Parts: sequence; C-alpha cells; structure tokens
Amino acid sequence: MNVLRPIAPDDSPTLLRWRNRPDVARFMYTDHVISPDEHSDWFARALTRTDAQYWIIVAEGQDVGLVSVTEIDREHETCSWAFYVADASARGHGVGAFTEYTTLNVVFDDLGTRKLSCEVLASNPTVVQMHERFGFVREGLFRAQVLKAGKAADVHRLGLLREEWADVRETHRVALLEKGIITT
Repeated sequence: MNVLRPIAPDDSPTLLRWRNRPDVARFMYTDHVISPDEHSDWFARALTRTDAQYWIIVAEGQDVGLVSVTEIDREHETCSWAFYVADASARGHGVGAFTEYTTLNVVFDDLGTRKLSCEVLASNPTVVQMHERFGFVREGLFRAQVLKAGKAADVHRLGLLREEWADVRETHRVALLEKGIITT
C-alpha cells in the first residue's frame, strides 16, 4: 500500500541523503552537493512555511520519495508542485502514478486550488509525458533557464486546471484501481 505522509523532523537526514543522490539531483535545479547546514536551513523553512506542504512518499511501508506543493497562493488559488522517487527499487511500480493521482486530489480538493503548475527539465521527458497523461498542458518553454553541469538547460512549464483534472480523474482512478495502485 502507498501513502503520502507529512514530513516530520526525523526525516531530515533521509531528505539530505536523497537530495544529494546523483540520480535525484540530475533532475533538480540544484546542481551542487547540498551541505548539512544548507539542508538544515531549507528543512527548517519546510517545516514552518505557510505557503507550502511537503509529504514523504511511502511505498509498501518504505519511505521512497518526496512531494512538495509550494507557492500556495490562496488569493489566486494557484500553486506549484514537484516530486521525486529517490529509492530506485520503487521506480517502475506505479509509485509515480500513485503520487501524481493522490497529489492532484489533495491540491484540487483539500487545498481548493484552481490551477496547479510545475516545471520539468527538458532532459526529463518521461516526467513531462507522465504529467501530460494526467492532463497537464505544456504552457511554455524556458530556454536556457538553469545551469546543469555548467551548461544551460531548458525547462518545460506545465499547468493543469481544476476542471481539466475533473474531466480525467475518474479515468485515472479506474485505471489505478485495476492495476492495484490505489484501493479506493
């Protein structure tokens, strides 16, 4: 069974280890090794921010990744999100689909968001395609937006509106139920 649980103070060492894994960092904007002090500052903010929420992805009882919903703007009913599955053994088993489906429900139902956005490095087409399968629309390309390994990298901007999610939610729910990825 998969769940999302809010981050807790005890998660800090695990998150630092995950954030510095090369297979995770290559898809993040941050390119350098994150120091314990830098991580400690980030984590303290993550625990107290009122414009963000963070969850640990738990798959089959094991912590395997992180979801972040940030830039929560209650006036305009918008926010952004990102996630990663740090445990390579959890990849390819529906954890990403579970995470996307569950997070979209939280964002649109619990947070009352009207629009959800995300940014994905162009070097990560698998995630761009997964977001598009869940209804996200490419809204733009930020050319040479970040530096990765000293080279300029493009970033895709994607967005999903509440009504677009409502149009495809049931189809995804049924498909994930049939695959045993969700239970309700």
